[in-house]
Amino acid sequence: MRRGLQFAPELALGLQQSACAPLAIIHGTADEVVSPRCAAQLAAQAVQSLHRGGIEVTRGEGPSSGPATVVDYRSSDALRVRCLEVAGLGHEWTGGPGGHPYCARGGAPLTELCAQFLRDAGVLIR
Repeated sequence: MRRGLQFAPELALGLQQSACAPLAIIHGTADEVVSPRCAAQLAAQAVQSLHRGGIEVTRGEGPSSGPATVVDYRSSDALRVRCLEVAGLGHEWTGGPGGHPYCARGGAPLTELCAQFLRDAGVLIR
């Protein structure tokens, strides 16, 4: 996790020909456990999975969300992948009650960012 995959990310798909489900990828700029390369490789793998499933996507800037830089991959009809790079976030989940390893009270509202992704992707309906 500190260096990313040692091989091309699409090779991990094997012979899989179906598209992946909507995917949110979150990475903190201060994460000392998981390399930012892992997030980029996961995004490349998801895009390749969508392509294999017959879904073409375009990359573009996502909605402004405070502490995160957002890149969206959309097909003509839906949000398919969202990459969120959160400034200053380490290897922890923030914005919840805290009290557990790798969970911190305060910080970026990651649960809300995920819920917003699910709403934007049409998976979670209010």
